Amino acid sequence: MPIFWQDKMSVANEQIDDEHKYLFCLINTVELSLKLEGEEETLGQVIDQLIDYTQLHFDHEEKIQIKMKYPRHHEHRIEHLQILENLQVLKEQLTQKTESSGENSDEVKSLKKKLSKATEKEIVQLMREWVLDHVLKKDQDMTKYLSRLPSNFR
Repeated sequence: MPIFWQDKMSVANEQIDDEHKYLFCLINTVELSLKLEGEEETLGQVIDQLIDYTQLHFDHEEKIQIKMKYPRHHEHRIEHLQILENLQVLKEQLTQKTESSGENSDEVKSLKKKLSKATEKEIVQLMREWVLDHVLKKDQDMTKYLSRLPSNFR
């Protein structure tokens, strides 16, 4: 089932909200691509786009956090890095890549083991949980700081 934007998801910043909306579209596209047979190349491209755009969004969000002196910037950045690492592992699993790059943390090894036993539906659910949980919980904490600033604050 697709993810739809709701006004209650807003963090009171146009750029961040617009980027969240697009991230939801990308997640929906990954899910749709999984349902299409013989579209492994498309799936790989969509996942690459999701990872690239997520990185871009996190960069924008972190710059805004620094400018507004967000007190939880450091812990927020750590979560961003973990989400990106998790998405990379998902990409490897979904596109059936077996090669591994460098040393993996115990957390990543544990995730890879868990994903090797998961269905595609369960994998998509994990991806949704990471991104949605972050947007609906962690990013919402920024709202009280962002609402004091113009909605186009960058």
